[in-house]
Amino acid sequence: MKKIHKNLWGATVGAMLGLGMVSAASAAPVFTVDPSGLGAPKSAFDATLMSGISSTLLTSAAGGHTGTGWLQFTSFNDPNPVSPLTSGLLINYGVFLTFTLTDVLSSGTLDGNDSVNTLTQLDYQMFYDPGFGNTFTFADAMRATPSPSYVDVGDNDILIATGSLISGTSGFNSGGGAYLNAVSTIELTDDGKKFFIAPVPFFNIAFSEFNNTGQGPIRNGNLTSIGQATGGVDFNRVPVPEPASLALIGVGLFAMGAVRRRYS
Repeated sequence: MKKIHKNLWGATVGAMLGLGMVSAASAAPVFTVDPSGLGAPKSAFDATLMSGISSTLLTSAAGGHTGTGWLQFTSFNDPNPVSPLTSGLLINYGVFLTFTLTDVLSSGTLDGNDSVNTLTQLDYQMFYDPGFGNTFTFADAMRATPSPSYVDVGDNDILIATGSLISGTSGFNSGGGAYLNAVSTIELTDDGKKFFIAPVPFFNIAFSEFNNTGQGPIRNGNLTSIGQATGGVDFNRVPVPEPASLALIGVGLFAMGAVRRRYS
Protein backbone atom coordinates (compact mmCIF):
# COMPACT_ATOMS: atom_id res chain seq x y z
CA MET A 1 0.00 0.00 0.00
CA LYS A 2 2.86 2.38 0.87
CA LYS A 3 4.45 1.76 -2.54
CA ILE A 4 1.14 2.38 -4.33
CA HIS A 5 0.66 5.60 -2.35
CA LYS A 6 4.21 6.71 -3.24
CA ASN A 7 3.79 5.90 -6.93
CA LEU A 8 0.46 7.70 -7.08
CA TRP A 9 1.96 10.73 -5.33
CA GLY A 10 4.79 10.69 -7.88
CA ALA A 11 2.29 10.62 -10.74
CA THR A 12 0.38 13.45 -9.10
CA VAL A 13 3.53 15.55 -8.76
CA GLY A 14 4.37 14.85 -12.39
CA ALA A 15 0.92 16.03 -13.43
CA MET A 16 1.25 19.17 -11.30
CA LEU A 17 4.62 19.92 -12.87
CA GLY A 18 3.19 19.40 -16.33
CA LEU A 19 0.34 21.78 -15.57
CA GLY A 20 2.76 24.40 -14.27
CA MET A 21 1.53 24.20 -10.69
CA VAL A 22 5.20 24.24 -9.63
CA SER A 23 6.75 27.18 -11.39
CA ALA A 24 10.10 26.65 -13.06
CA ALA A 25 10.27 30.35 -13.92
CA SER A 26 10.59 31.58 -10.34
CA ALA A 27 13.90 31.63 -8.51
CA ALA A 28 14.84 28.51 -6.58
CA PRO A 29 13.87 28.92 -2.91
CA VAL A 30 16.41 29.37 -0.12
CA PHE A 31 17.42 26.57 2.23
CA THR A 32 19.65 26.70 5.30
CA VAL A 33 22.58 24.38 5.99
CA ASP A 34 24.15 23.94 9.44
CA PRO A 35 27.42 21.97 9.17
CA SER A 36 27.83 22.09 12.95
CA GLY A 37 24.77 19.86 13.27
CA LEU A 38 26.96 16.96 12.14
CA GLY A 39 30.14 18.09 13.84
CA ALA A 40 31.85 20.48 11.41
CA PRO A 41 33.21 23.73 12.94
CA LYS A 42 31.11 26.02 10.73
CA SER A 43 28.03 28.16 11.31
CA ALA A 44 24.74 27.94 9.44
CA PHE A 45 24.43 29.62 6.04
CA ASP A 46 21.83 30.00 3.29
CA ALA A 47 21.95 28.58 -0.24
CA THR A 48 19.70 28.11 -3.26
CA LEU A 49 21.72 25.52 -5.22
CA MET A 50 24.22 22.71 -4.70
CA SER A 51 26.74 22.42 -7.56
CA GLY A 52 28.82 19.37 -8.28
CA ILE A 53 30.60 16.98 -10.58
CA SER A 54 29.33 13.55 -11.55
CA SER A 55 30.52 10.30 -13.11
CA THR A 56 28.29 7.56 -14.56
CA LEU A 57 28.71 4.20 -16.26
CA LEU A 58 25.92 3.31 -18.68
CA THR A 59 25.29 -0.20 -19.98
CA SER A 60 23.36 -0.24 -23.24
CA ALA A 61 20.69 -2.86 -23.81
CA ALA A 62 17.85 -3.22 -26.28
CA GLY A 63 16.05 0.09 -26.20
CA GLY A 64 17.78 1.78 -23.28
CA HIS A 65 20.37 1.83 -20.50
CA THR A 66 21.04 0.88 -16.95
CA GLY A 67 23.52 3.00 -15.05
CA THR A 68 25.32 3.63 -11.78
CA GLY A 69 27.24 6.64 -10.61
CA TRP A 70 28.13 9.19 -7.99
CA LEU A 71 27.79 12.94 -7.64
CA GLN A 72 30.26 14.87 -5.51
CA PHE A 73 29.06 18.32 -4.48
CA THR A 74 31.73 20.99 -4.83
CA SER A 75 29.96 24.20 -3.77
CA PHE A 76 26.83 25.79 -2.41
CA ASN A 77 25.44 28.83 -4.22
CA ASP A 78 23.26 31.75 -3.04
CA PRO A 79 23.12 32.50 -5.99
CA ASN A 80 26.87 33.14 -6.26
CA PRO A 81 29.20 30.47 -4.88
CA VAL A 82 29.38 30.37 -1.09
CA SER A 83 33.05 30.49 -0.09
CA PRO A 84 34.35 27.15 1.22
CA LEU A 85 35.79 29.16 4.11
CA THR A 86 32.17 29.93 5.00
CA SER A 87 30.53 26.61 4.15
CA GLY A 88 33.40 24.31 5.09
CA LEU A 89 32.55 22.10 2.09
CA LEU A 90 35.61 20.24 0.72
CA ILE A 91 37.57 21.40 3.77
CA ASN A 92 35.80 20.18 6.90
CA TYR A 93 33.38 17.75 5.27
CA GLY A 94 32.07 16.45 1.96
CA VAL A 95 28.58 15.85 0.61
CA PHE A 96 27.95 13.32 -2.15
CA LEU A 97 25.36 10.93 -3.45
CA THR A 98 25.30 7.59 -5.21
CA PHE A 99 22.61 6.65 -7.71
CA THR A 100 21.25 4.00 -10.03
CA LEU A 101 19.18 4.72 -13.12
CA THR A 102 17.39 3.15 -16.05
CA ASP A 103 16.08 4.78 -19.19
CA VAL A 104 14.40 3.94 -22.49
CA LEU A 105 15.13 5.48 -25.87
CA SER A 106 12.54 8.09 -26.86
CA SER A 107 13.99 9.40 -30.13
CA GLY A 108 17.08 9.07 -32.28
CA THR A 109 19.59 6.23 -32.18
CA LEU A 110 20.64 4.73 -28.86
CA ASP A 111 23.92 6.36 -27.74
CA GLY A 112 23.96 8.51 -30.87
CA ASN A 113 24.13 12.28 -31.15
CA ASP A 114 20.75 14.02 -30.77
CA SER A 115 19.30 10.98 -28.99
CA VAL A 116 16.77 11.44 -26.19
CA ASN A 117 15.96 8.96 -23.43
CA THR A 118 13.13 8.93 -20.91
CA LEU A 119 14.25 8.10 -17.39
CA THR A 120 12.24 5.28 -15.80
CA GLN A 121 14.24 4.93 -12.58
CA LEU A 122 16.57 7.20 -10.61
CA ASP A 123 17.17 6.16 -7.01
CA TYR A 124 19.77 7.91 -4.88
CA GLN A 125 21.29 8.13 -1.42
CA MET A 126 22.97 11.33 -0.17
CA PHE A 127 25.80 11.14 2.35
CA TYR A 128 27.76 13.47 4.62
CA ASP A 129 31.50 12.69 4.70
CA PRO A 130 33.02 13.88 8.01
CA GLY A 131 36.50 15.30 7.55
CA PHE A 132 36.30 15.20 3.73
CA GLY A 133 38.32 12.00 3.66
CA ASN A 134 36.71 9.96 0.87
CA THR A 135 38.40 9.18 -2.43
CA PHE A 136 36.48 8.96 -5.73
CA THR A 137 37.27 7.10 -8.95
CA PHE A 138 35.68 8.19 -12.22
CA ALA A 139 34.01 5.71 -14.56
CA ASP A 140 36.16 4.60 -17.49
CA ALA A 141 34.71 2.21 -20.07
CA MET A 142 38.24 1.23 -21.14
CA ARG A 143 39.33 -0.01 -17.70
CA ALA A 144 39.12 -3.61 -16.58
CA THR A 145 36.95 -2.31 -13.72
CA PRO A 146 34.97 0.41 -15.49
CA SER A 147 32.43 1.41 -12.82
CA PRO A 148 32.67 4.67 -10.88
CA SER A 149 33.46 4.07 -7.23
CA TYR A 150 34.44 5.68 -3.96
CA VAL A 151 36.13 4.66 -0.74
CA ASP A 152 34.56 5.59 2.59
CA VAL A 153 37.81 6.44 4.34
CA GLY A 154 37.25 6.04 8.06
CA ASP A 155 34.00 4.13 7.50
CA ASN A 156 32.10 7.09 8.93
CA ASP A 157 29.83 8.40 6.16
CA ILE A 158 26.39 9.52 7.36
CA LEU A 159 23.23 8.96 5.30
CA ILE A 160 21.34 12.28 5.19
CA ALA A 161 18.75 11.88 2.41
CA THR A 162 17.18 9.48 -0.07
CA GLY A 163 15.00 9.97 -3.12
CA SER A 164 13.57 8.51 -6.30
CA LEU A 165 12.49 9.59 -9.75
CA ILE A 166 9.37 11.57 -10.53
CA SER A 167 10.23 12.42 -14.15
CA GLY A 168 13.28 13.09 -16.27
CA THR A 169 15.16 12.91 -19.56
CA SER A 170 18.70 12.10 -20.58
CA GLY A 171 20.60 11.77 -23.81
CA PHE A 172 23.43 12.98 -26.01
CA ASN A 173 23.35 16.39 -27.68
CA SER A 174 24.39 17.26 -31.22
CA GLY A 175 28.02 17.57 -30.13
CA GLY A 176 28.05 14.20 -28.40
CA GLY A 177 27.92 15.57 -24.87
CA ALA A 178 25.78 13.74 -22.33
CA TYR A 179 23.03 15.44 -20.35
CA LEU A 180 20.44 14.64 -17.71
CA ASN A 181 17.53 16.62 -16.30
CA ALA A 182 15.38 15.08 -13.58
CA VAL A 183 12.83 15.81 -10.91
CA SER A 184 13.04 13.52 -7.89
CA THR A 185 11.67 13.18 -4.41
CA ILE A 186 13.88 14.01 -1.43
CA GLU A 187 13.37 12.70 2.09
CA LEU A 188 15.76 13.69 4.87
CA THR A 189 16.91 11.22 7.50
CA ASP A 190 17.07 12.29 11.14
CA ASP A 191 20.75 13.14 10.60
CA GLY A 192 19.85 15.00 7.43
CA LYS A 193 17.52 17.23 9.42
CA LYS A 194 20.52 18.27 11.52
CA PHE A 195 22.34 19.39 8.35
CA PHE A 196 19.50 20.84 6.26
CA ILE A 197 17.82 22.80 9.05
CA ALA A 198 15.38 25.04 7.15
CA PRO A 199 12.73 25.21 5.98
CA VAL A 200 10.88 22.91 8.36
CA PRO A 201 9.52 20.69 7.00
CA PHE A 202 12.19 20.59 4.32
CA PHE A 203 11.42 20.63 0.59
CA ASN A 204 10.11 17.37 -0.87
CA ILE A 205 11.28 17.56 -4.49
CA ALA A 206 14.74 18.04 -6.01
CA PHE A 207 15.53 19.36 -9.50
CA SER A 208 18.81 18.22 -11.05
CA GLU A 209 20.63 19.13 -14.25
CA PHE A 210 23.97 17.85 -15.53
CA ASN A 211 25.90 18.21 -18.78
CA ASN A 212 29.38 17.73 -20.21
CA THR A 213 31.31 18.32 -23.40
CA GLY A 214 31.58 15.92 -26.32
CA GLN A 215 34.92 14.79 -24.88
CA GLY A 216 33.25 13.44 -21.74
CA PRO A 217 31.70 10.14 -22.91
CA ILE A 218 33.97 7.15 -23.59
CA ARG A 219 32.45 4.15 -25.38
CA ASN A 220 33.61 0.55 -25.38
CA GLY A 221 31.19 -2.07 -26.68
CA ASN A 222 27.94 -1.72 -24.78
CA LEU A 223 29.55 0.48 -22.10
CA THR A 224 29.58 4.27 -22.01
CA SER A 225 31.41 6.08 -19.24
CA ILE A 226 30.54 9.71 -18.56
CA GLY A 227 33.05 11.74 -16.60
CA GLN A 228 33.35 15.38 -15.61
CA ALA A 229 29.63 16.05 -15.94
CA THR A 230 28.88 19.29 -14.11
CA GLY A 231 25.60 20.69 -12.91
CA GLY A 232 23.49 21.31 -9.87
CA VAL A 233 20.57 20.42 -7.64
CA ASP A 234 17.98 22.75 -6.14
CA PHE A 235 14.78 22.14 -4.25
CA ASN A 236 11.12 23.05 -4.03
CA ARG A 237 7.91 21.81 -2.48
CA VAL A 238 4.75 20.27 -3.86
CA PRO A 239 1.80 20.02 -1.47
CA VAL A 240 1.21 16.41 -0.43
CA PRO A 241 -2.51 15.65 -0.88
CA GLU A 242 -4.47 13.94 1.87
CA PRO A 243 -5.13 10.22 1.19
CA ALA A 244 -8.74 10.87 0.17
CA SER A 245 -7.70 13.64 -2.22
CA LEU A 246 -4.89 11.48 -3.55
CA ALA A 247 -7.38 8.72 -4.34
CA LEU A 248 -9.60 11.16 -6.25
CA ILE A 249 -6.60 12.46 -8.18
CA GLY A 250 -5.66 8.87 -8.99
CA VAL A 251 -9.14 8.21 -10.35
CA GLY A 252 -8.87 11.37 -12.43
CA LEU A 253 -5.49 10.37 -13.86
CA PHE A 254 -6.86 6.90 -14.66
CA ALA A 255 -9.87 8.42 -16.40
CA MET A 256 -7.67 10.75 -18.43
CA GLY A 257 -5.59 7.77 -19.53
CA ALA A 258 -8.71 5.81 -20.48
CA VAL A 259 -10.02 8.70 -22.58
CA ARG A 260 -6.65 9.09 -24.28
CA ARG A 261 -6.54 5.38 -25.14
CA ARG A 262 -10.12 5.48 -26.44
CA TYR A 263 -9.41 8.26 -28.90
CA SER A 264 -5.90 7.23 -29.89
